[in-house]
Amino acid sequence: MPFTNEQRERFDLAKNGLLGTAPGRESTMYGYLRDLFVEVLGYAGNEVFIDTAGARGRPGLTVFAPGGNNAARVAWIVVSEER
Repeated sequence: MPFTNEQRERFDLAKNGLLGTAPGRESTMYGYLRDLFVEVLGYAGNEVFIDTAGARGRPGLTVFAPGGNNAARVAWIVVSEER
């Protein structure tokens, strides 16, 4: 499925923001990563979280997927900077 012009523009904004991140400022990348998942790749905004505490810590970005039942969610993409 080809990307729309708007998706391409949003991708360029996210890409430029990611590439422009200064060393030591990795946490500023999480907003751009969220935009990439939601605005370019089509994930629902209520499935992508930035800097939210979870059962195993506080990752910078978490993408959830449906779990085994209607009420369950599974953190299936987790991004965290190393300290």
